[in-house]
Amino acid sequence: MLQINTHISSVSFWSTKIAVFLGHIFTVFLLVSTFVYAEGYESKPTEIVHKNSEKKQQTGFFYGAMLAYKTDIYKGVNNDFMALPAIGYRGENINVLGPLVTYSLIKSEGIEFSSLLSYRFAGYDTSDSDVFNGMEDRDASLDFGFALSYKKDKWAARLGILHDIIGSSNGFEVAGSLGKTFYFGPIFVEPNVGVSYLDNQFVDYYYGVESFEATATRESYKGEFALNNKLGLNISTPIFFKGFTRLGLAHTWYDSSISNSPLTDDNSSFSARLTFTRFF
Repeated sequence: MLQINTHISSVSFWSTKIAVFLGHIFTVFLLVSTFVYAEGYESKPTEIVHKNSEKKQQTGFFYGAMLAYKTDIYKGVNNDFMALPAIGYRGENINVLGPLVTYSLIKSEGIEFSSLLSYRFAGYDTSDSDVFNGMEDRDASLDFGFALSYKKDKWAARLGILHDIIGSSNGFEVAGSLGKTFYFGPIFVEPNVGVSYLDNQFVDYYYGVESFEATATRESYKGEFALNNKLGLNISTPIFFKGFTRLGLAHTWYDSSISNSPLTDDNSSFSARLTFTRFF
C-alpha cells in the first residue's frame, strides 16, 4: 500500500509540473498572438526609424550608470536597491557589461551563437534575516554557458543555458525569451515573455533547508526543479545626453517548488532597472 501511495504521489507531482509548463507555453502563445495583432497598428514613419536602427552598431568603450530595484521573496529580507557605475566594451564579437561577458562564435542572417560568462547575484548571508539563523550561507555563483538568438524584422528570440562553474550550487539554468519591438519615433518599446528552468541542485541550494538546519519553526525542505515565467517591458531611446537610455521592467512568477520553501513568503517578484550609457 505504501508503494502504491508513493507511486500515486509521484505521478501527481509530475502531472502538476507538466500542467504548469503547458500553462507557461499557453501564456507565451497568447502574448505572441497579441503582438502579431498589434503589428498592423504601427504607422509608416516608424518603418524609417526601424531601418535606421538596423545600421551597424557602434563599437568601443562606454561608460554610464545603473539604478536597479528588485523585491525579494526571502522572508524578512529587504528589497534590493543598487546604484552602480556602468563601464564596458562593445566589439565586433566580444561584449563586456559589468558582470556579463559574451563572445559571438557564429553570426549568420539574424542568427547568433555566443558563449557567456556571467556573475549571478544570488544567495544570502545568515545575517540577512532571522529566518536564516543557524543556517549556512548560500553563495553567489559564476556561470558559464551558451546562447542562441534569432532576430527577424522586429522580433527577437533567445535560448540560453548557464551552469555554475565555481561549485556554489553546481546547478544550471535554461532560459528562453521572445520579444517584439515597436518603434514610436526615437523611442523603442519591447514587450517580452520568458520561461526559465532551474534544476534540482540550483533550487535545493538556494531555497532548500538541510536536515541539520531544521528547527521547530523551520522544517527541512528538499528543493526540486522549477519552471518560472516572466513578463517584461523594455523602453529605450538615444535622445538623452548623446547616449542610450534604457528602462527595463519585469515581473517573475516562481514555481511552487520555490514559493513553498520555508525560506520564502511570496510567489512572485518585481524588478526595475534604469541604465544610461555613452561611448567615450
